[in-house]
Amino acid sequence: MKHLFLPIKPKYAEKILNGTKTVEVRTKKPKLIMLKPVYVFLYSVSPICAVTGHAEIMLIDERSPASLWAWYNDEMKIERKEYVSYTREKLLATGIVLKNPKRIEPITITELKKFGIKNFQSFTYVDEKFLSLIKKEK
Repeated sequence: MKHLFLPIKPKYAEKILNGTKTVEVRTKKPKLIMLKPVYVFLYSVSPICAVTGHAEIMLIDERSPASLWAWYNDEMKIERKEYVSYTREKLLATGIVLKNPKRIEPITITELKKFGIKNFQSFTYVDEKFLSLIKKEK
């Protein structure tokens, strides 16, 4: 089973982990099979450079940027100007609807590289073995 490794700005990771942001926006739709619980691992980019938590994916919703904004703007916790800039010239945008966020002891970039993670700029997929890196929830 695949899970999602998601590089994200620290301010948005923090909003997800404190429960105020429940929808993450992407311009590329992840290809995941949602038969069992599927998790997103939040890799907080610079200056943190570590996985700081995870959440369960409830739904992956792909729509036009205008429709996605109309449905989820309160849950995305992003300024409209930034959203429009991010989704500009895209026919579709994706909302990753999340629940049950959990903080974990940070997993550093050094540990992630040992595990074979190489892409820290865009989302990638990790398998069940990745779950073994989660030491404990905070």
